[in-house]
Amino acid sequence: MMDITQVNHALTDVDNFAMTNTASRIKTEINVQLLSNSIDQIKTQGTDMIRMMELSVNPNIGSNVDILV
Repeated sequence: MMDITQVNHALTDVDNFAMTNTASRIKTEINVQLLSNSIDQIKTQGTDMIRMMELSVNPNIGSNVDILV
């Protein structure tokens, strides 16, 4: 038979586990959201870089070659 201190200790262990588990889930959710935001930002930066590269192309450069002999 368990006395009151053992019951109290068991309840404290359960409570600590629940708080730790909840804190762990919250940290995981925050990390997933931060990663999602980072991925979105990287996609935007990649799209912007492609757009800048397309705008930097001059179609008249390299189409003619001048050769003197």
